[in-house]
Amino acid sequence: FGVALFPATDGQAPDALKARMVQIDHFAFRVTRADFDAALSQYDRLGLTYNVQDHTYFHSVYTDDPDGHTVELTTLVVSEADFEKFNPNN
Repeated sequence: FGVALFPATDGQAPDALKARMVQIDHFAFRVTRADFDAALSQYDRLGLTYNVQDHTYFHSVYTDDPDGHTVELTTLVVSEADFEKFNPNN
């Protein structure tokens, strides 16, 4: 399991923040399908707003943390071997 950090592009944060903070677009955690489903249930219980997206080989849920950072939980919907075979970043 790993952590992925996604850099922000120019214009995504106010100028005052750019001078003092490292910017990221969002961060992601890969989780098991059971943990992914448990997170969705917990988000529903807490009344959190979230967005689920189908990325063909994996599903992701996006929500904001209390500081406004986007958090992604992602889970494979194919085998690890199939994902590695078709992953263009290898």
